[in-house]
Amino acid sequence: MNTNKDYFKQSINTDEDAKRFLTQLHNDNLLFHPEHSPYLITVKKDGKDVQLFTQDECLDLVNRLDEIHTVLHDPCEFIVSHLRVNKL
Repeated sequence: MNTNKDYFKQSINTDEDAKRFLTQLHNDNLLFHPEHSPYLITVKKDGKDVQLFTQDECLDLVNRLDEIHTVLHDPCEFIVSHLRVNKL
């Protein structure tokens, strides 16, 4: 699938950037556990599991997750506490 999100390409340099990115993923219904690989995220389409993100998107997301983990102490805590997500 192609989610076509420009913010996947924007570098994350501060904790506010990280929070904004995670919030945008949540708002777009694309949020996944930040310790999981985006390459493994699938959705059902026509009864089959298909990869949610394209290969290029996965590469961008891996880079963004690496950046998030350098600027935000606990991304999971932010997701649970501030985005009120109970299950990833």
